[in-house]
Amino acid sequence: MLRTLAGVSQKIVSRVLNNEQYVSAEVRRRVLAAGSRLRVHGRREGHGSRPDLLTAR
Repeated sequence: MLRTLAGVSQKIVSRVLNNEQYVSAEVRRRVLAAGSRLRVHGRREGHGSRPDLLTAR
């Protein structure tokens, strides 16, 4: 969902979230803005799609 809102690939989202280089300032801004919009609406990428690894033992 984040990559769709930002209009970028999953790899670009990963680079932005891991603070890697090779991402333009404009693309970084779009990804972070899309992330803010998702948090405002209470959504998190992948939330509920897999069990909590710490409590699933």
